[in-house]
Amino acid sequence: TVAAKKCLGKLTPLQRAAVQTHRVDMGKVYGPVCNDLLPGSRMIVDRFHVAKQFNDVVDDLRKKITRKYKAILSKAERKRFRSLMWEFRRDPKDLKPEEQKALEGLFAKLPVLKDLYDVRVRFKEIFDTAPDRATAEEQLAELLARSESVGLDFSKFWTTYENWKTGILNYFDGRYTSAAVEGINNK
Repeated sequence: TVAAKKCLGKLTPLQRAAVQTHRVDMGKVYGPVCNDLLPGSRMIVDRFHVAKQFNDVVDDLRKKITRKYKAILSKAERKRFRSLMWEFRRDPKDLKPEEQKALEGLFAKLPVLKDLYDVRVRFKEIFDTAPDRATAEEQLAELLARSESVGLDFSKFWTTYENWKTGILNYFDGRYTSAAVEGINNK
């Protein structure tokens, strides 16, 4: 909190008043400090961090779904299964036909994994294509209902979504992102 306040304190009141939007990562510090010191600014939760939270739940569910299945596989079959998990994470349009066919074979054995895959893909589609916040909010509500209807427990993510809903939906107003800064920080 102190560091965030010190950083923003370097701006004059006039400069702070001119800030129209600010990006946050859903941490406990930056959102409240920016809301306090940048009163005319709209908070936008960065898409990367929303996707990270969602995909953490996807990974937890995937592991839970596949645990028993993996236990009965031979060593060679487990190795092939691990490679399918990379394909599971990729965008479907980036899969070669043989990779798609292999995934479909796995989904025939574990239909709930197909449901999880479809929910994951739909989540990304919403962030890629929703033209505005109202559409995104409606589509995310539909995704929540779909995930519940197939028995997938995304409650951890949906709680986060509700807590940060305004900032998450603000993303769709201008598709603001801090991807460049995130890339620099990761290097």
